[in-house]
Amino acid sequence: MKIIYRMIYIVSPLPLIWVIVRNNPSKYADYRFLFPMLFGIFSYTWLLWQFVLSARPRALEKYYGLDKIYRFHGYMALASLGILFIHKSLIERLFREAVVSQMGSMAFAIFAGISGLSLLFMSPKLLKKFKPTQLLIQALSDLNIGSYKFTKRIHNLTLIALIFMQVHVLLTSSA
Repeated sequence: MKIIYRMIYIVSPLPLIWVIVRNNPSKYADYRFLFPMLFGIFSYTWLLWQFVLSARPRALEKYYGLDKIYRFHGYMALASLGILFIHKSLIERLFREAVVSQMGSMAFAIFAGISGLSLLFMSPKLLKKFKPTQLLIQALSDLNIGSYKFTKRIHNLTLIALIFMQVHVLLTSSA
């Protein structure tokens, strides 16, 4: 059952890609439109899954345990952010700035900021090996920025990023 859940997660962007390409095959015959769309949909779908994982579904918790779900949540959020960066870079190189891009850029900035803070405070063992990050974590902790309550509030800002991301998706011509 674990493998089935993982496969569903990994291939979940494919139906959306199929629908979009099928509805506008001439547009996506051009790689300048196809590649940004592919990276965008993978990132979008996997970022949406992060909200499902953060709800701690019992079916998944039963098979994996909460600690593994949260670890996977963190890894896939970073992977999604990396794919989102590729999407954003391709769009910026190929097309002019528009409201659609601005909405996507705001979502990206919020997700990147939250991911950065999450890395600092929710994965301290990984980053405390490096002196500069030790100093940064200590300085932010002295300002009470590393507290669980603050980190939880910052993490909740992902809902604002989700709104920007949704507007970005709805404004694209393929949505």
